[in-house]
This record gives sequence, C-alpha cells and structure tokens, in this order.
Amino acid sequence: MSPQGFQQASNSYDDSIAYVDDQVRNLFSALHSRGLDKNTIVVVTSDHGEELRDHGMVHHRNALYRDLIRVPLIYWEPGVIPAGLRIAKPISAASLPATIMNLIGDRSQQVFPIPSLAQLWQQPGVDPGWPNPISELHRYIFQPHEYPAYSGWLKTIVAPR
Repeated sequence: MSPQGFQQASNSYDDSIAYVDDQVRNLFSALHSRGLDKNTIVVVTSDHGEELRDHGMVHHRNALYRDLIRVPLIYWEPGVIPAGLRIAKPISAASLPATIMNLIGDRSQQVFPIPSLAQLWQQPGVDPGWPNPISELHRYIFQPHEYPAYSGWLKTIVAPR
C-alpha cells in the first residue's frame, strides 16, 4: 500500500470511529428525550482493534498485541451500574450473555461458562478470583506467511499489566 493510500485508510478508520461516537451520543440523547434513559440497558463493544503499522503490520488478523485484543466494553443502566466506574481487571467478551441475563433480572441462569460481570460493579475493588482470559488466533489461511501467525495458532493470557 502506498503511503498516500495508507494515510487515506488511516483517516477513514479515524473518521469511522468519530462517526460511531456521534451515533452513540445520538442514541443517548434520543433515549433521554423519550424518557427511556431510566429503563434501558445499553451495551457497547467491539470485536477487535486494528493494526495501523503500530507493530509494523496492518490489519487485525495476524497478532495478539494488546491494541488488537483490548476493545471497548461499556455497560450502562442508570441506578444499577455505577456511572463512570472503570474495571481494570481483564475480562472476556464471553461474559456478555451471562451479564445481560443478570441485568434483565434472570439471575437463575447457569448455562453460560463465563459468569456475569455484575460482581465487578457490585463489589468494586474485590477480585472475584477469576482466571485471566485467554485470547487465541488461528493462522490466517489466506496469507499463511504473515508474521507472527505464520506457523500456527497463537495464544496469550491477558493480564492487567
């Protein structure tokens, strides 16, 4: 990719993030104006980060650097989840189903392998003793020699540091 092409792709990526930010702002404004901000649960997340030559690579399918696997995860339910609380403990997106079931009031569910994150905002600062999550990446079959996932699976344990 030419330097100009890369810059254009990078600018487009930044523009798309700004667009999503605007749309989330519009969502919260609409919820508030309709009086739905008192009884609505909002969850915002992403599936992966993007490499923009941060580690000498482009795309997202070839490594497990923190900027690729650390994604936004925002839960919002006024009166239930404390506003502005940030959780430092790494967690897995696999916790989404149990957490959402917990937020809608179904605390009896036992079908999800990863527990609800509610404990993290109900008892902030208390370590629940969960193991650190693992991120995995299979070799990308369409570009088998792309570093560093050129020889097979990659796995990493995601710890706070």
